[in-house]
Amino acid sequence: MKKFSGLFCLGLAWLIFFPWIFPLGFMGHYRHMATHSLELFDIVICVFTAVYPCVLIYCSLEYYRRRVLSLALTPLGLVFVMTLLTMAGFASSGSAGIGSLSDRAEKGDPAAQYNLGYNYHAGEGVPQSDAEAFKWWNRAASQGNADAEFALGYMYDTKPGLKDEDKAMSWYALAAEHGSLQAQDILGSMYFYGGHVQEDPERAFRLFKNPAERGFINAQRGLCYLYQNPDIGGGDYVEAMKWCRKAAAQNDAVAMEEIGSLYERGQGVPANQETAFSWYYKSAENGNINFAELGEHYYAGQGVEQNYARAYYWFLLDPRTEGTGRWVTKRDAAAAHLSPLQIADIKSRVGEWSPKSQKLLPP
Repeated sequence: MKKFSGLFCLGLAWLIFFPWIFPLGFMGHYRHMATHSLELFDIVICVFTAVYPCVLIYCSLEYYRRRVLSLALTPLGLVFVMTLLTMAGFASSGSAGIGSLSDRAEKGDPAAQYNLGYNYHAGEGVPQSDAEAFKWWNRAASQGNADAEFALGYMYDTKPGLKDEDKAMSWYALAAEHGSLQAQDILGSMYFYGGHVQEDPERAFRLFKNPAERGFINAQRGLCYLYQNPDIGGGDYVEAMKWCRKAAAQNDAVAMEEIGSLYERGQGVPANQETAFSWYYKSAENGNINFAELGEHYYAGQGVEQNYARAYYWFLLDPRTEGTGRWVTKRDAAAAHLSPLQIADIKSRVGEWSPKSQKLLPP
């Protein structure tokens, strides 16, 4: 009876959390674990959902041996039956949902066609099939569905064996015209940086505005640069700083570097070398490998105490100092203040750093 009581308490304790855990969807967590890296929360969910019925079955059998006729009337028995029915209904709801989605897609609903295409692409509720995904996305796109247009553009842009930059651009343009924020963000980058298309900063500026307002980091960073352009953004450094801060608030390392640069130059904000240095360092901590600005500050003693050893360290870390140019000149100038032993020591510590681990080792 003690064993029964213990298991009953375990099942009861779990039931306290049942209303909070169940709506998250057991099946979704099993699918997530099958296709993504394991997370502690997923493991806890699946362990509990696997153990729970076993505990109830064991408790019910224990109770069944003692009071057969009372099983169905006990709270434990009722919960057990209701749980089985609920989980059975939940398991069958996926296939029922796919059937309903398929019916609506066949009847010409563009949103359903896009969603069905996504399910085929991701293998959710149906066998994975890019061919089926393309079929349904093309049907949705033919009706002007922006999500489907973007999906087709993204596939042509990124999928090996399917890459076609002209088709990708065509679909991105249609999706952007029909309001896809993702397409506007990607297309804006294409026109901002150039490459397959000729650079068009004015068009990039227009494309970035909506996604930037909705929190797209790339678009926010793009506006930060474009507002500084006197021909595009009127040289509005205050507005540039605003968008840089929005991107930096989402841990964008490049935007942090640009904030440091604006503080260093005193554009949009009063010049402040200490603040500039702190932003350059935050940028490095968040994965930016443009370390030479830190080296420059240490070399000149701007915003930080002058330190040629640290200057040399940061110059060495920056890949821009591997070729020629002003950073190489400054790197060598910093080295001229150091002894051969200091240089060897710094080089050994630089060798311990890697972009993958983003491990910073200031001397």
